Order: sequence, then C-alpha cells, then structure tokens
Amino acid sequence: MIKIFGSILIIPIFIIGLAVGMPDDRIVSASEVETKVKAGEPAEFDNCTIAGDLNLSALIISGPVHFNRTNFQNSVNFSYTTFNGSANFQHSEFNGSANFQHSEFKGDAYFQDSAFSGNAKFWGRDIGDSYFWDLAFFGHRTFEIKRYGKLWKLNL
Repeated sequence: MIKIFGSILIIPIFIIGLAVGMPDDRIVSASEVETKVKAGEPAEFDNCTIAGDLNLSALIISGPVHFNRTNFQNSVNFSYTTFNGSANFQHSEFNGSANFQHSEFKGDAYFQDSAFSGNAKFWGRDIGDSYFWDLAFFGHRTFEIKRYGKLWKLNL
C-alpha cells in the first residue's frame, strides 16, 4: 500500500516538472500584436501563435522584436517598416504570405530555421547583419537586398 501511494505521488510531481519546462505556447490575435507594437510596448511574442493577418507596415519600431518559435497562422506585412533594434524570427513558421519588401533592418535580423509556406518577399532597403540560414520555402520567394549601396540578389 505504501509503495503504491509513493508511486502515485511521484507521477503528479513528474508531470508538474515537465509543465514548468515547457514553452509558453499562447495564442495572440494579430490586432493585439499591432496594438502593442504601435504603442511602443515591448514586442515579446516568442513561443506564440499569431491568429489573423498581421499588418505592421510602414512603422518605425525602436526596440527589439521577438517572434522566435512563433507560428504566424495568416499573412504578415512588414513592408516599409524600419527595425531599429534586433529582429528575431528564429524557428518560426509563416503560413501565409510574408511581406518584408522595403523593410530596413538597422539591427541584426535573425531568421534561422524558419519556414515560409506562402509567398515570401525580402527586397528593397538596407539590412544590417542578417542570418537567413536553414530556411524552408514552399511558396514563391523574392530576395533582393540593398545594403550600403550594393545590390545583393539571393537566388534561393
């Protein structure tokens, strides 16, 4: 009887320990993200699912943005946006179109291990130190990047 009770007690403790170590996978509406970023609040959306079309075009974002391990369910539009801080999109999934045309990355831009299911557009303005390795593209993609007066065209 004591051995059975001890085993039953260990199982919930083990499950609680697993839950503490799991990432915070929360669902956030695109409109909530837009409101926070436009208000200048910290853009901390790691381990989230963004529901809805996200439109952060033509903004100047002062601080860093964090969208690591984020699942974008619909399209994202960052066209003509200036990122003054780092832009973190590592291990993320873009399930709709991803528009970064004419965006300016003044800080580092991280897109490692991200997947693009829809059309992906990265062309136009300056990109600082950028990390685009181990990407997966399943739709049409356009990479034409201008940096410091030179035109880089990446055929991916």
